[in-house]
Amino acid sequence: MENTARHLIISVGQRVFLSLPEHASLTPGHCFIAPHEHIGAMTRVDGVAADEAYAYKQKLCKLASRSLDLSHGSYVFLEVAAYPNSYKHHVRIECIPVDRETLEELPLYFKKALHELGSEWDQNKRVIPLRRPGFGARDSVPENFGYFAVEFGDRGEGFVKVIEDWSSFPPYFGRVCIPVFLSFTSHLVVLIPLSYGLSMCRSPGLCSSC
Repeated sequence: MENTARHLIISVGQRVFLSLPEHASLTPGHCFIAPHEHIGAMTRVDGVAADEAYAYKQKLCKLASRSLDLSHGSYVFLEVAAYPNSYKHHVRIECIPVDRETLEELPLYFKKALHELGSEWDQNKRVIPLRRPGFGARDSVPENFGYFAVEFGDRGEGFVKVIEDWSSFPPYFGRVCIPVFLSFTSHLVVLIPLSYGLSMCRSPGLCSSC
């Protein structure tokens, strides 16, 4: 947490914290959940941190429909762990609000995109359904495996894929997939200036709810 600018931090828990993007936001309400300690994967955090991350997700999902003007909307949660065993890398859960129509369509879109990822030599080709609603890849893959996970709202639907060859994994895979999809279904802006992103994302609803 010490490497995150103080003005970007929205809420601090015992083990995890909520912060705004450093550069540009995909949409108002775009934020990150991350553990305090430098740890490479959410599969490796302790139970308190996992529970706090879950609680933040629940609050954000409620916020989406109440304060972000998304009728029956929710959040999509993206989790990338390229180096789960490295303490030099800091895992973050990227949280992006979407409307209800997008939330309904994204699972099929992501499942197809994940199936197409990776090398033909990969041992783990399967796209695995998440086992514990709200807990991302935790309990779905071994803690020493690198992975990409996506979770849709608070209803328990989501997928994880073990990534063996990170050279074949597109940078910002999930962050790119969502705006490409949204460009056909909504008026969300893909990239907006940082000053605008801070003023829009640091809304009274987002700050007070978390």
